[in-house]
Amino acid sequence: MKKGQTQLVFVYIFAIIVVALIVIFGYRAIKNFKDLGDEGQIVLFVDGIKNKVNDVYSLDKGSSIKLDDIILPGKVREICFIDIDMPLNNIIDDEVIDQVVRNSLDSGSQNNLFLVPQRGQSLSKVKFFVEHVKPVENPLCVTDMRINLENEGDYVSVSR
Repeated sequence: MKKGQTQLVFVYIFAIIVVALIVIFGYRAIKNFKDLGDEGQIVLFVDGIKNKVNDVYSLDKGSSIKLDDIILPGKVREICFIDIDMPLNNIIDDEVIDQVVRNSLDSGSQNNLFLVPQRGQSLSKVKFFVEHVKPVENPLCVTDMRINLENEGDYVSVSR
């Protein structure tokens, strides 16, 4: 091999390494943007629920709305509303979230809304606090957002 050809081999090896690094860092950046988008979707979802509950709470006693215009985020399989002042009557379908709920109740936490992730998925945050809300069942877990919110005077009841 001539000296020029030997140097060309090193240039090719360097170019392959640079391309591989670009692909790896590009993949990580895209994955991070996707995860950030999923988290944003969850925050908007929970804020939407809080806003609807506050809207109903500000209405007259007996006023109600059907909450069907909010869509579950892609990574969420179901949501569970908990009455923190009452014992749980049922077990939540997901063992991990059931344990999170029970630990949250045992620790005296005020969280009353829990998100159950799709199977094989994980969420960075699964428990939230929604003011003025109490479910008619404890827990009330739904896989779609076909629920009713009704102003009971001191609180907003959540039912199917």
